[in-house]
Amino acid sequence: MQVIKEEVGEIAVIVAKETVETDILIKKVGKEANIADKEKAEAEIKAKETNAITESALATKARADAALSEALPALDKAKAAVGGLTPTDISDMTKIGNPV
Repeated sequence: MQVIKEEVGEIAVIVAKETVETDILIKKVGKEANIADKEKAEAEIKAKETNAITESALATKARADAALSEALPALDKAKAAVGGLTPTDISDMTKIGNPV
């Protein structure tokens, strides 16, 4: 009977030690979970900010693309108009002077 009591006492000591270690581990995991939750919240805020910046950049790109598509036909017309000029034509025009 004494042997059983000693074994139960030893087991109780082991269980108490394991309980303390488990409590420490639970607290550590809880702290790490809190840190992870904070980092997740910060990441979500940054993601929203990034999405807003992306949307703004896409809108700016769309406006620039629209302006470019309006300007390209005028550029093509200007190239066509200037394309037939020779250096002699330009020299002749500079000699004419200002008619005003």
